[in-house]
Amino acid sequence: MSNLSPEQSFQPLSVGNVVSAGIRLYRSNIKRYLILTLRSYLWSFIPIYGLAKSVEISGRISRLAYQELINQPETLTEAYQKTDRQVWNFLVAGLLMGLINLGLVIAFFVGYGVFSVLSFLAIAAFTRGAVSDAVGVVVSLVVGLLFLVFLLVAFLIWLRIFSRLFIYEVPLAIED
Repeated sequence: MSNLSPEQSFQPLSVGNVVSAGIRLYRSNIKRYLILTLRSYLWSFIPIYGLAKSVEISGRISRLAYQELINQPETLTEAYQKTDRQVWNFLVAGLLMGLINLGLVIAFFVGYGVFSVLSFLAIAAFTRGAVSDAVGVVVSLVVGLLFLVFLLVAFLIWLRIFSRLFIYEVPLAIED
């Protein structure tokens, strides 16, 4: 099915190699993956069970691609039999990932609130007793720069955590 040889799979992968392998994989299985993707999107319109089924189908696509990459291709029926049993596991995993993201957002807003209050107090303290307006401007610029650093650090923390949890359905689909 795929043009990937075992010798190519154990070489160090660059970004270009990953993209090339992905394009070859999807090009050789485009009809199968496209049909499954459309089914997944249709299931996502139904609450709860439909969302679980949608994630299960995405996991099935991941399983089919993985099996293709390790040169042990599966049929759609075999992949369906292995992933359909875990529909509720996919839903629970999705809910847990949603809760983790919600926790990160709440932590960001709490940090933002604390930073805002401390910034307001610092600006008020320095501008109220300031000898000149220059001190107030410098303090405002420093607080503004600290706020930008806070936003950057918060985004990088969220990105680091989210990027590791983004494809949670792949291990559920691949592992027994």
